[in-house]
Amino acid sequence: MSGSEGHGSLADQIFSWSMEDVLNPDFFRGKVERIPMTFDTVKNYLSSFTYPLLEELREEMSSNLQTLSRAPFVKIEDLECRDHAGHEYFMVVEQDSVYKPCKGDILILSKSRPIDGYIPKTDRDSYCLLEVVKVVMDEVQNLDLEPQCSIVRASEDIEASIDSTNCKGTKGLFVVCVLTTITYSRIWNALNFKLAQSRNIGLIHKVLHFDPEDDMGSVSFASKPDVAGIQNIDIGLSISKLSLNESQTNAILSCLPSNECRIDHPSISLIWGPPGTGKTKTISGLVWLLDQLRCRTLICATTNNAVTQVASRFLKLLKESSGTRPCRLGDVVLFGNEKRLKFGDDLRDVFLKYRADRLKGCFGLQTGWKDCLRSLLNFFERAAFLYKNYLDEKKIEDEKAKNLNDIKDSKGDQRITNAENPPSKSEVTFLSFVRQKFASLLKKSGECFNTLCVHMPAAALSNFCCKHIKDLLRSLKCFNTFLSKKDAGNNLEKVFGSSLSFSQNNNLFGSNTNTFIMLLKMKRHCCDEIKLLERSLHLPSLSGKLSIMDFCLETANIVFCTASTSAKMHKLDLKKPFKIVIIDEAAQIKECESLVPLQISSISHAVLVGDECQLPALVKSKVSENAMFGRSLFERLSKLGFKKHLLNVQYRMHPSISLFPLERFYNSKVINGPNVIKKDYTRRFLPGKMFGSYSFINIVDGTESFDNFSHSKKNDMEVVVILQILRSLRTATMKSKNRITVGVICPYSAQVVVVDEQVRKMLPWSSNMPVKVSTVDGFQGSEEDVIILSTVRSNADGSIGFVSNPNRTNVALTRARYCLWILGNEPTLSSSRSIWANIVQDAKVRGCIFNATEDESIGKAIDRASCSPSNADSLNFDHLSINESPKKGKHMISNSSHYGNASKYSEASKGKMPLSRHKNIYHNFMTHPSTVPTDYGARRWNSKKREGRRRAYKEPVHNRSAKAIYQPKLHLATEECKDDILRIHSSRIKLIEYKESIQRSTKAICEPTDQEFGDDLTKIETEEPKTIKYKESIQRSTEALQIYQPTNQESEDDIVKIGNEELKMMLNESNDADRNPVVSKISQLLTFFQEQIGRKV
Repeated sequence: MSGSEGHGSLADQIFSWSMEDVLNPDFFRGKVERIPMTFDTVKNYLSSFTYPLLEELREEMSSNLQTLSRAPFVKIEDLECRDHAGHEYFMVVEQDSVYKPCKGDILILSKSRPIDGYIPKTDRDSYCLLEVVKVVMDEVQNLDLEPQCSIVRASEDIEASIDSTNCKGTKGLFVVCVLTTITYSRIWNALNFKLAQSRNIGLIHKVLHFDPEDDMGSVSFASKPDVAGIQNIDIGLSISKLSLNESQTNAILSCLPSNECRIDHPSISLIWGPPGTGKTKTISGLVWLLDQLRCRTLICATTNNAVTQVASRFLKLLKESSGTRPCRLGDVVLFGNEKRLKFGDDLRDVFLKYRADRLKGCFGLQTGWKDCLRSLLNFFERAAFLYKNYLDEKKIEDEKAKNLNDIKDSKGDQRITNAENPPSKSEVTFLSFVRQKFASLLKKSGECFNTLCVHMPAAALSNFCCKHIKDLLRSLKCFNTFLSKKDAGNNLEKVFGSSLSFSQNNNLFGSNTNTFIMLLKMKRHCCDEIKLLERSLHLPSLSGKLSIMDFCLETANIVFCTASTSAKMHKLDLKKPFKIVIIDEAAQIKECESLVPLQISSISHAVLVGDECQLPALVKSKVSENAMFGRSLFERLSKLGFKKHLLNVQYRMHPSISLFPLERFYNSKVINGPNVIKKDYTRRFLPGKMFGSYSFINIVDGTESFDNFSHSKKNDMEVVVILQILRSLRTATMKSKNRITVGVICPYSAQVVVVDEQVRKMLPWSSNMPVKVSTVDGFQGSEEDVIILSTVRSNADGSIGFVSNPNRTNVALTRARYCLWILGNEPTLSSSRSIWANIVQDAKVRGCIFNATEDESIGKAIDRASCSPSNADSLNFDHLSINESPKKGKHMISNSSHYGNASKYSEASKGKMPLSRHKNIYHNFMTHPSTVPTDYGARRWNSKKREGRRRAYKEPVHNRSAKAIYQPKLHLATEECKDDILRIHSSRIKLIEYKESIQRSTKAICEPTDQEFGDDLTKIETEEPKTIKYKESIQRSTEALQIYQPTNQESEDDIVKIGNEELKMMLNESNDADRNPVVSKISQLLTFFQEQIGRKV
């Protein structure tokens, strides 16, 4: 196959496959060949990517078909045939559906809603696919279509496919999106040899092969070229404003175009930017210089995030260089998918769709710039005439109103009286009329012309015209100022009708001449500016948003977009051709995808900026991956010995963090910047050597598990440690009031989901410590103050899967500024025979390896988690939650959702549990609250049915017991409270030996019933009230359910008193637990106390 030549569109290829073909992993195996390092011809070069591309597309489609229940779908409301021969249809879908079909989507037609990834047999047999050709936009005026209407092309006749006699019988069908082909289609077209010949293939010829003997060295620093006189721009002075180091300066200078740079002499530059070396700063500085040179430049990247980062940095530089002068942004355009770009307010003014919306009003018939100039000139020259017309119109309106009132009066209708008539316009003076009319014109003209100055490119709106527009707006504001003066009404008619000279006017109007003369002067100046702009302002006649968008792209000097989105530039009639393309993250983009921007007409120079030691492009198919489909042009040229300009100073990582990656991945060619080697760059966010700038935290208790839903791995114990570290960080930041950013990197998506879910529960969003949780891919290009790296893998085989990938490891290790804490199983990683064995060994040599249990808080968290079920579905992280202290009068409610019933304690509920086992449950309740239902207290005391009984039992009491239990002061240690309760608990267990009491106590813990609870209260109040010798203490204990505030030493005395005196005295009166409900009630109260103490401890 020669490129994509002779094989139609990409959708035709997809339509030719059966479902069995899509699901067959060997369908293209025999056709996919390894992509070579060099090529003989352009035709061979393009064709080498064709089958790997088709195999990658097939693999993605197959994966989506096998997980169909997660695919977006929508119900069809109506289908109407547009072209029988071409199988084209108008498709209307549900209006309130979450999924909206987009251009390029491949849909599968289904007679039922997709459930559990199951494809009904009827759908398998028919297997009708749809391609969304076009989504009808509001601007399409010639078609009367529904808002959610799309034009789709089917793989076969839909009527025949569903065994229906007409298309209108398709109501109730569903379409499921199984693939988005926009990017694939753009690459497919770039691989088409015939299309490529009609485009720019100069750069393609340059990259077919490379002879190192024709170049000087593989890595070097370019000497400063002779560019000082380019277009009379002082390059040296301009670069000095950018505050660059030597390697950044040399890299920029090597990329600046010379006067000899022509389309017939294409060239390529490579900038090698290791982590933290200022790659984005270098690119933005290069773009700023190219903008100064008026060199039309396209800046691309493979990800939207990379595009917005460079655009934001460049825009900041552009505004800073403008100083106090207004910054014209019309020559800068950012375009792409607004939702995926996720840009802030700083980039809104350069976003293409926003700009088109703003400019649309400037070209309207009633609101456009021509109408503004015409209306202003008409006002200044014919104000008196306009006022006369105004009065005449009002007179006619008044007469009509009077006649209407006379008719109503004759019918006895007195609803409209003279008092209710609106004031006559004849009462409006000439001054009021002029002020109102001019205020309206000033507002309208100001908005229009300010928008033009900001958003129109310099090629369409010259600096000369822009200057006179600003002069006009200043004169209009000055005129309005004098028009607002108190004496402005004196002889105002003369201002709009006077032809006298200023000296004559001064003699005529005496003391009131100052305002009059200034109004007359400003009026004449405004008229002169308006007439000058009418002669010199020649803007294109644009109608509609799409035409404005195309115009902005055709004329802008600096354009930002993704490499795939740059395909739009092939369809435009460029007024001024692009000269340079800059591709950021060039090592992360497939070589075939980079061909999309490289083929744009007239581009003669390409700058590739990247780092082949970081993440490559993502390839889903193993067949395509083995064929080197994911290799980038940057990587291939680097391996061929192409010269790269190395940025050799890193400014991000603390030296302890950068030591290993710089030595391992960059052969120590990159040095630490002066900022990171200063003492103040060392930050300690938590106490202990474990939490220094760099550490490996060994977690031996963790076990990796497989998530069946996401087909990914996770490690619950590492999650526990991560959450405990975050808890400690949160506490530290609340005390210090310092803001830090934290990133949690997990190589597996299942681990990301678990951590992110728990972090959202545990840490409410706070600007003081934002936490980002993502995979290694999600952190490419990002940096945070603290990085917690979870390696997940923990097994006896030393198998770590793709975690062993050096590029992936490099990215993970180089995201932190001040602290990098690696969590992992040391034996597993050491025996992996990968880069991780070197990392662990390096940590040992440097004394940076620690056992997780060396930290007391982490050790306790691990102990608590060890008593929980091992699977993630039941692992309880509630004891790690970070909440504000409960306020007085508030109930303490658990956020646990892991113990909704008592099924796990059914044996105890039936009374089959031995006493020793019963003791263990109570002991775990105190030491490991995650092993028991933590919502017991909330369910027990927060029920509306029991609210009345609880309120009747409660009496005004002292709150010292509650204070001591829930928030003891520093002098009353938590362990002392715990010991007191343990003593009470031990005494109670020894005395209660009756099976029925054990049944009731155990069941109360797991699932108390209303009847049992009511019986206890009834017995306390009616059956044995005499046994309550110290009711005041009982009342204080009861109040603990509601009051949670610090207290004093008396609280400790209350607890001891309950345990050593009250309980013994009550038990002496009756040894029968069934006849002593007070004991049962105290047991319940203490159980609740124990739960809360366990949570606090």
